[in-house]
Amino acid sequence: MEKLKTMEERYRQNRKYASHYGFEAGLFSGFQLFFSGNGITEDGFDRYLMKSLMEMPGMQRHVDYYARNDEILRLGKELGEELTDENKEHVVSLECAWGQRIHSFACHAFYCGYRAALRVIDAVGGLESMSMIDHTLLLEYRLGYIGSYEQVEREQERKKKTA
Repeated sequence: MEKLKTMEERYRQNRKYASHYGFEAGLFSGFQLFFSGNGITEDGFDRYLMKSLMEMPGMQRHVDYYARNDEILRLGKELGEELTDENKEHVVSLECAWGQRIHSFACHAFYCGYRAALRVIDAVGGLESMSMIDHTLLLEYRLGYIGSYEQVEREQERKKKTA
């Protein structure tokens, strides 16, 4: 139980870190995109969040986050050696849920940071963020916040059939 509690605490700490970092990465990405004028060709989400925090070798740059992640993996392996197959499945389910929370928090925080950058741009420069609408829509689509028109039509058809 002690190992499981430690793992949960490390996941909580990493979720908090990922949220803060995700917001900052989104904020930076929004401003960089606006000032560079790269339009849709620059993908700050992949570059500044996914490759920098969620993937190796970028994750190593976040020393404490990486160390906690390493500890989680070590404890998970130790637990796996001590538990029955049935209980191992439960631990794996917990690890998946905790990992998904970190990912979801980081992604949503990135979006919030990106939107904060747009609000600052609009507050200072009028509606200048409209020049980034293609990138904003693509980001919202990638995060699953909006769907394509085809998806909307399919959903409307499905609702008609079930009504």
